[in-house]
Order: sequence, then structure tokens, then C-alpha cells
Amino acid sequence: MIKIGTDIVKVSRISKLGMQEKKKVFQPTEIDKNASSLAGIFAAKEAVKKALGTDIGWLDIEIRKNKNGKPTINLKNNKNIKEKELSIAHDGDYAIAVAVFVKPD
Repeated sequence: MIKIGTDIVKVSRISKLGMQEKKKVFQPTEIDKNASSLAGIFAAKEAVKKALGTDIGWLDIEIRKNKNGKPTINLKNNKNIKEKELSIAHDGDYAIAVAVFVKPD
């Protein structure tokens, strides 16, 4: 079974968040990024939530980059995932992300 989620975020919306709000959404490894990067991470987390369901919490999802700079998804609970892919893109004041998961039938 393939599950797909996507989201788009305006960077200025994320730049308005205070530290308390950021701590509710972003992992410590994510929080020190610039507003554009945080918007991409936020879009990625929303895409993951849309693909897997709303029962997954913000802090159950961590977005990192591998050694080649490709964004990756780390889940607190893997939810029986066989494969996962993530793409994040930026254009001006917008960030977009697409998450794809393959779950066993």
C-alpha cells in the first residue's frame, strides 16, 4: 500500500512563531534552522501526517539530512513502514514537501 502526503507553507508564517510554539512542533535538532529551512521541515512534517494519519504527533517526526544532503524522515514509531521517501523544495517565500510511504499490504 502506498501512502502520499504533500504540503506547502509560506515562510513568513513560520518566521512569526515564538520559541514556545517552535518547541511544540520542532525537534531540538531542527529548531536552530533559518525560517526558510524551518518552513520546509514544517511542510515535510505536515506531509508525513497527511500520509500516515493525524494520530502521529509533531514531535514523533524528525526531519534530517543524510550525508548527501537529501532530507530523510525519522519516526518515533515506524508504523510498519517498508520504505519512505521525502522531497522538500523552496521557491521565494514558499516551501513544499512530498512524503511517500510504502506499507505492507
